[in-house]
Amino acid sequence: MNKPSKNKVLNLGLLYSHSGVYNFGQQRYKDLVQYLNYTSFDDLDRSAMRSWIWQTCNEFGFFGTTDSGNSFFGSRISLNFYIDICMDVFGYNVEKIKAGIAKTLKVYGGMENYTGTNVIAPRGSIDPWSALALKASNDSSVIPYLIEEGSHCSDMSPPSESDSESMKNLKALILQNIKKWIGVSPINNFVDARSSNNKQKKLYGSQITWGKDSGFYKYKPSKKQLRRSFGRYLHKEILMKKFTENAAYMNITQNAISQPADHFNKTDAKEWNQRFWNNSVFYKSDGPVFLMIDGEGPGGPSFINDENSPFLTWAKRFGADTYFLEHRGYGESLPTSEQSMETLKYISSEQALADIANFIEAINEIRPNSKWITFGGSYKYN
Repeated sequence: MNKPSKNKVLNLGLLYSHSGVYNFGQQRYKDLVQYLNYTSFDDLDRSAMRSWIWQTCNEFGFFGTTDSGNSFFGSRISLNFYIDICMDVFGYNVEKIKAGIAKTLKVYGGMENYTGTNVIAPRGSIDPWSALALKASNDSSVIPYLIEEGSHCSDMSPPSESDSESMKNLKALILQNIKKWIGVSPINNFVDARSSNNKQKKLYGSQITWGKDSGFYKYKPSKKQLRRSFGRYLHKEILMKKFTENAAYMNITQNAISQPADHFNKTDAKEWNQRFWNNSVFYKSDGPVFLMIDGEGPGGPSFINDENSPFLTWAKRFGADTYFLEHRGYGESLPTSEQSMETLKYISSEQALADIANFIEAINEIRPNSKWITFGGSYKYN
């Protein structure tokens, strides 16, 4: 690595560039806008970034700023930076961004009105995204958990000798609750046909195509480094690079499930195929189903092909069938052929949740009466 500088920020940049994992991407604002305005899917990393920025402008906000004080990362990134991005790429002004966030809070309730049950919600004390995490609940089945010295999604990595006592305790807590969820507590496997704002999901019989017939059979990891601005996904990229090598050994299949482009428009007949991966190596006939939900980036076998990962450690212990479902609008799970403003309407958290509901219904045809436990980190955990 180059000789260290007295400038700590520069040293951090040297470390990241030397690691070969993180690509800084565009240095000028106009180049970033040009990069995000590209609507083709011929570069899946680029299209994934456009999809994610679209969701932040249209639904979430999730704008990480550095201008609140004496920040290690400098003070150049203000809220106006993201507002400008939303305006210059998608034509969204402040009022439209606020309206989208208000709608999302109304649909899902936000932290203060969370209605989920049987949930462990970890957050890391040194993860900037923990500001968005669930911190308290009056429901005894919902356990918010602070990982001391925990970073973003650090609880999803395989166990390590360097794990803190807080991390070890969390993984023991998760194990205890999985036992309760699949063996003691009654679990409601019914998937409601309505979303949380009472919007009617149309009836649709998803069809699964397994393995070679799916058109997605051979997993092809991107040869390009992901150009991640906005602080996403360093951990996941390291894990995917490591875990992909185990796919053949674990006999993982890459498959497809048909989905409607719009779950809530009965007059829209467009369909598409969503990618998912399956690992049944540890499955027992009376075992549960574990579903890892992908989020804001291309999917892959990642979390279902390393026996040392917490996910597969628990799957092996309980004889679970395991699945990894790619989020619509990312990777090769594409509802449309391009990313114009007209077609971006199909990429939303509500549509993605309806995809998951259809997926569960389809798998229940081959795994009837199985109990389901879902996993996710970052956006997909929320």
